[in-house]
Amino acid sequence: MGRNKMETHNSINKWAVTISCFLLMFACAAPIGDQEFGADVIFSTLTANRLMATGSSKEATSVSDLTSWIAGTTDRISVADDSDGTVTIDLATNTQTLLDYFNGIFLETLDFTISEAGGTVTGSLEQDSGGDLKQRFSDGYTTLDCTPALTIDLTAFVGTNPVPKEVFVYILKSAKTAMAASNSDWPATEHAKVANLLLKSAATTGADGGALVNRNWNDHTQDDNSQGHNSDITQRIRQEPTQHNSGVALTLKNSGGTELTTTNSSTAVELVTTAGTVYQLHKQTFPAFDMFVVATDDAHIVNQPTDEGGAYETTADLVTDVTHYVDGSASGVAIGTNKYFNLVIWGVQNRSGEPSHIMINLPTSQYNTESDATSDIDGTSVFDIPAAFKGAGFLVARLTFRKIAGPQWTYIAQEDLRGQFPSVSAGVGVQTTDHALLANLDKASAGHTDFQTQGDVLDDLNTLGAVGADSEFLVGTGAGTLAWENASTARTSLGVGTGDSPTWAGAIFNGDVTFDGTDAGKDWQWDASANSFVGLDNVIWGQGNTAAAPDVWTLWDGDSWEWRARITGTTPWNIGTTAQGIDINWLTTASGDFVHFDWANKIVNFTDVDLKIGSETFGGKLFFGANNTIEYDATNNDAVFATASGRGWRIDGALKFTQVDGNEFTNSLADGYMDYGATIAHRFNNSLVVDSTTLVVNASGYADRVGIGTASPGEDLEIQSSSPILRLRDTGATASATNAFVEFGGTDAAAWSRTGYVGDGSSGNTTIYLVAEIGDLHLGDSSGIDVLNLQGGNVGIGLTTIDANYKLIVRRAADINLGVGLQSSELAIAAFNDALSANIP
Repeated sequence: MGRNKMETHNSINKWAVTISCFLLMFACAAPIGDQEFGADVIFSTLTANRLMATGSSKEATSVSDLTSWIAGTTDRISVADDSDGTVTIDLATNTQTLLDYFNGIFLETLDFTISEAGGTVTGSLEQDSGGDLKQRFSDGYTTLDCTPALTIDLTAFVGTNPVPKEVFVYILKSAKTAMAASNSDWPATEHAKVANLLLKSAATTGADGGALVNRNWNDHTQDDNSQGHNSDITQRIRQEPTQHNSGVALTLKNSGGTELTTTNSSTAVELVTTAGTVYQLHKQTFPAFDMFVVATDDAHIVNQPTDEGGAYETTADLVTDVTHYVDGSASGVAIGTNKYFNLVIWGVQNRSGEPSHIMINLPTSQYNTESDATSDIDGTSVFDIPAAFKGAGFLVARLTFRKIAGPQWTYIAQEDLRGQFPSVSAGVGVQTTDHALLANLDKASAGHTDFQTQGDVLDDLNTLGAVGADSEFLVGTGAGTLAWENASTARTSLGVGTGDSPTWAGAIFNGDVTFDGTDAGKDWQWDASANSFVGLDNVIWGQGNTAAAPDVWTLWDGDSWEWRARITGTTPWNIGTTAQGIDINWLTTASGDFVHFDWANKIVNFTDVDLKIGSETFGGKLFFGANNTIEYDATNNDAVFATASGRGWRIDGALKFTQVDGNEFTNSLADGYMDYGATIAHRFNNSLVVDSTTLVVNASGYADRVGIGTASPGEDLEIQSSSPILRLRDTGATASATNAFVEFGGTDAAAWSRTGYVGDGSSGNTTIYLVAEIGDLHLGDSSGIDVLNLQGGNVGIGLTTIDANYKLIVRRAADINLGVGLQSSELAIAAFNDALSANIP
């Protein structure tokens, strides 16, 4: 945040009092005679009677003599008799009035800063480096308490970021102890200015560390170096360009010393000016200048190429020394014969009485024609005044010459530049009127002889209709006729509205029409032959809002088409209307492939085209209602069917899976397969029901059960049918190559253990085995589970305990008949009952 720096100083009144005391001292010391004081004189315990001396009548002998002798008026210091041997000194009325020149200032340098905290913007005032400030108003001096710094809340005066607000901070004479502020202007009543601000929003003011602009209004009596404020003011004024006031009219002389006028040529060109006055800060006199007459009146070529003599080369004759124009190189470029060029002449105003100087700026190029040179269509003239001449250099004229054989120069024209300023003294030149559009009107150099006179032209136009009167001109009306009109009626005849932005009342354009943009190729064209209105590349067709930011626009940049709509809030984006929609076909490059928006049936049809959701690295979601989605899992490269809690996917009708090759999955694994990974085969979080009379798994009320042919299985697996059959079939090529089992088992510690099985023994073995691999094999019937108990290779029938000495034991209370059938005969085996054979165990 920039601010001026100032320093505390003494009151202006102290200065006035000091002068008054010196005047009084010299007045009172008059009787001393010719005695001189070689050093400071100090009067201590001075009383009035000690100033009295005896002598001639011219000496003061009383206080009244003293006061009457130096009695003041409105223009002088007053001395009054206090009747006690002392006097009172009072400043004159006009002197006090003169001090009002300083009303509304602070004697010291003020320091006003801006800060922000918690949305509050605060201005703080104190003396530079801290301390109070002394104010001067028309009623005298007062001390402003700035310890601690005096503050003001400026939150109500801030602007916004796009529209900052100007703030004026001041102290009123009527309220000397507090600061005030305004967004409009300084107050109309007496006040002391503190600062002029430009504030954005409070937040931005805090983020930026202060105000956008903070100009401390310091009108102190002296600066940090004890330099008086008047010196600061004049130093600032001297930063401005030098101001031409009068005289310094430029003429030329030829080689013979006579005036060189336009269209005439000479082998030498000398510069001559009249005397004049020019302001630096004060008005100075520029002496008359004549290169031909006065040997010391030489000009200086400011930007002479190095190889031709270098910067500020002194010249006594322009034709001899100006031979090249500048192009940035050390050598420059030679001015060609029959070429036109411009020289800019400017002066250096020194203190009156000292020599002042004439300077010449060379051009940056040359021209082939006079008209191009005089209008300077390429801007080759150099109007720069170097920064070192700020406050002393001033423009005089621009001269146009033609170099011809000899060498000689033909004087073409002079443009008076007195009173004009370079845009920046440090090197940006003034701009002259650009006559580029007239550059090709070469008839001017031929005396206009090929142009028809104005009167002949008007006479010819008058034959088209009524004769034109004074101040009238011919216009083509909106009706296709010609009419003489003046400025007040021309718009009506043309069919053009009034105002600064006229509108056509009605017009028909026949043929092609082009609306030309500022950039090449950015045009709108009506092509009458093709009956088409075409915007060329990079042309925007917009609707709504403003031309710079339309609500809807289309743009073709030559490679791609862009369509934009500024949709905000709940504004609908409609294609068609609520009463009548629009069918849209979005065609692809392939014949018959398109996306069709069917308004009537509210369907979007994708015909021979793909709907892609997401990309190979990032996917989107296809929503079905609010709960179900199909989304792309980029990590596993999968399509995921997701559902919210309590929701699910339902497929009405057949679900078909198609292989990559396009073939449909069938019951043959040769046609395809479904891969569920290494650990999960098929997972259902709830029940699986495939036709409730055919297959159910984990149905409601039958947890962890499978029913085939029943919806309510009583066991882990239940099969119901009119003739239920459980078939285990090997896939071997021959009927004997079987290897099918029904296994039984349980857990043995942590490992699964098989306890037995039913099936063939091995592949190729057609024998059916019923095997208990760990324990006994028991066969039972309705009488019990131990009708037949096989253990350790022994057989027992009708008993629970088998004697290991017998391979077969049959026990029954009644007779036992055992028959063994043979091929050719019968073998009868008899068994005894308990009563008859007590020896049988």
